[in-house]
Amino acid sequence: FEKEEYTKATVIFYEVDACKYILRLEPDLNGPDVIKQLEPQNLKEEFQKDQLLVWIKYTPKKGGVSVCMAGQMVDITDIQLRK
Repeated sequence: FEKEEYTKATVIFYEVDACKYILRLEPDLNGPDVIKQLEPQNLKEEFQKDQLLVWIKYTPKKGGVSVCMAGQMVDITDIQLRK
């Protein structure tokens, strides 16, 4: 999946205010102390499971207002289970 430009992520249950789930990206080898989180706007119900390992493709969402303020808002363009 990496060769097809997917990104490794973990679905995290994040019930704060109106939030439900965020995606936590794998730490970057150049900066392992930096954890990047994404706020998916269209995470399919079958992937809404805490600690689920996934591969994702996404595009940043522009002009939206975040309710969670826990990460960058994105639209998921593809998502697959990671084994």
